[in-house]
Parts: sequence; structure tokens; C-alpha cells
Amino acid sequence: MNTDEDMNEETADNLEATKIIFVGDGAVGKTSILTRFQTGGIDPEHVPTIVGMVTLKMKDITVPEDVTLTDGTQYRLDMEGLRAGDSIDMNLHVFDTPGQIEFERLRRLQYSKARLFVMVCSIDKPNSLLTLKTAWNKEIENASKYVPKILVANKEDVRDDPRIIKDLHENGMDMVTREQIQKAAMELGAIDHIFVSALTGYKINECMKMIAEKSLLRRRERRGIFRCTLF
Repeated sequence: MNTDEDMNEETADNLEATKIIFVGDGAVGKTSILTRFQTGGIDPEHVPTIVGMVTLKMKDITVPEDVTLTDGTQYRLDMEGLRAGDSIDMNLHVFDTPGQIEFERLRRLQYSKARLFVMVCSIDKPNSLLTLKTAWNKEIENASKYVPKILVANKEDVRDDPRIIKDLHENGMDMVTREQIQKAAMELGAIDHIFVSALTGYKINECMKMIAEKSLLRRRERRGIFRCTLF
């Protein structure tokens, strides 16, 4: 059985097995983000995903520097044979998981050996950000506390749409702000965040490049401090 520690033995030669998991509520755009990157378009009709997997060939990915979060948590490169700044090609095996609660057991089966969790919300659905903090983060932390996370805020194209803003106000809600996303990323322990639009393609390529780069990092286990008292 592989453990979190076993992942430290991976090398650059194993990059064809880089596993990425997309999580988040239904209808926030997880599938659309992947479809936009693959095909340059999206399906206007929302079809709930059961579990989907695609392989993406990524070219000229820059190996990232280590990351230290504001709480001191460190994520560092743990692939032997790679150095920060190197340029590599990678294959990403991306799992698009269902957001509906009835698929929780099926969804959890996909989490084994993940290298990165991509937490997706939609800025016109404030509850989708709330559930990332109250439900999704707990679910993936239970799967593995060593796997890095990034936060992706979709539907940046509707940020200034007066009709959607009006509809939100009529239901006692507001569009999710950039500041709220930045704060949520810190609260979630995400190592990065990005705003995208699957509809227009805004920052989709940058998002997928970020995913590839950050998947090369691994959380560094904190060492306990032991004190000895002499009597």
C-alpha cells in the first residue's frame, strides 16, 4: 500500500502519472474549464458529471520554487532530478468529479495518489465558495493533508453583468469579490489562486499551467519540538 511518504520517492521519470483532482459543487464549471482547454469551446448545456478522466499533454512547464504559506506551512519540490526553473513536458491525468452529495463515496475513491486538488467555485454562486470552506476542504484534507490545493474562481466574465448582479441582490446575495477569493485561498491553505472564465477562455491556459507546476510540490511535514525538563 502506498503512503504519503512513498510519494517522496518519485522522480522526474514518473511524471506521466501526475494525477489531478477537480472538486467543487455541481454546475460551477469544472467540466467546462477542462473542455475549454482541450477544445477551445464549451458545451452550453450542463450535464452533471459522474466521474470523468482526461489526459492532457503539457509542454514547457516551469518547475516551481518552494512555497511557504502565511501560517508557515511549506510546500517543496519532491521530484528527484528536477530543479526550480527547469522546463519540462508533463502528462496530467485529470479527474473531473461530481459535486452532488449522492456521489460522495464514488468521488472519494478517486482521491488516492492525487498530486493536486483543484478547488473550483463560481463567483455568481456565493454558496459554492462557502461549501469549499465548510465541506470540500474537510473532505480532501481527510484524503491527504500532504497534497497541495489551488483555488479557481470561474465565471469572471459575469462579474459586472447587471442582470446577474440584480438577481443576486433580489435573493439577498452579492457577487463573490476578488478580495473574498484571496481571503478564502488563505483560509483553505491553497498554495495559489486564479480567476478564469470557461465561457470566454480568460486565463484558462494560465490556470492549466499553474495546475501542472503546482502538482510538482508536496507539503513538508512539520517536525515536532521536544522539550526535556530535568528534575
